Amino acid sequence: LGWATVTQYAWNPVGPTVEQNVADFMDVFYGPGSPDLTPVYKLLIEGARFFDHGWDEVTSTERGPGYGNSWGKGVGTRRTDEVLGLPEIPAPGTLDIPAEFNERYGALVAEAGRQKLLNDDLLEKLARYEGQVERNRYNLEVYLSIAYLERYFIRTVLTLSEAEEIMQRAHAAEAGGDPARAVGLLTQASQRVGGLIAWGDWMWRNLTVTWEKSRFEKGRSVGGRQFVHVLDDVKDHFADRRPGLDYMIAPFQRMDLPGWREKLNARIKEYAAAHKAPVAGLAEERLED
Repeated sequence: LGWATVTQYAWNPVGPTVEQNVADFMDVFYGPGSPDLTPVYKLLIEGARFFDHGWDEVTSTERGPGYGNSWGKGVGTRRTDEVLGLPEIPAPGTLDIPAEFNERYGALVAEAGRQKLLNDDLLEKLARYEGQVERNRYNLEVYLSIAYLERYFIRTVLTLSEAEEIMQRAHAAEAGGDPARAVGLLTQASQRVGGLIAWGDWMWRNLTVTWEKSRFEKGRSVGGRQFVHVLDDVKDHFADRRPGLDYMIAPFQRMDLPGWREKLNARIKEYAAAHKAPVAGLAEERLED
């Protein structure tokens, strides 16, 4: 839509109103009998901005300093990685756990709750409109895969917030002399994160399959010739951090949620063994296709 807008106004000194330009684009691209997709674009943009601005930016451990920028050599050389901090694992024995995640990301958690409602609306619209547009249905399939990626970030923030709160209740149960309840709550926190991981795996498979309907695997090796990934000395694009399509989930990979969950499960088993409390429900979560 942005490219179409630039072209339309560049070649027409009079030009229509912005609203008319958007309406014309939707009619041409999706067909005049198609539903109004303007709200879909707005919701996609809002979700993308939340995804883009929600991460912490820390000094990169994946790349060294840059050569410089347009202001000169050695200027603006710091490179950053996008990531979120994780809740603490409950302390051994006492299960003490600070509310570090919710204190640090309170505003982000609140916004994620709002974004979830908007994303619900976006997913429903895209799923419904896929079968109603006259042209370029595949475009909506791609948008739907992106909406699910936005959803994964929203779910990650909300799930980690909830997991920390559940683990704090487990600490309270331990302090109250109820180790069985503490184990049950810790297991519940693990299950929530396990469900998130399983859903994220499904989201990523779906996105990859959808995108590769119209393109080859990004960064693929062909006929014995290995793909060579050369990073820019000056720029540091988000899309250039991985040779493959997985640059889109690089921040999630850095968080290593499966590794965090393994540590939590180990603490659960250690605590349960010390108190002779039964443990159930720590098996790997599955999300069927």
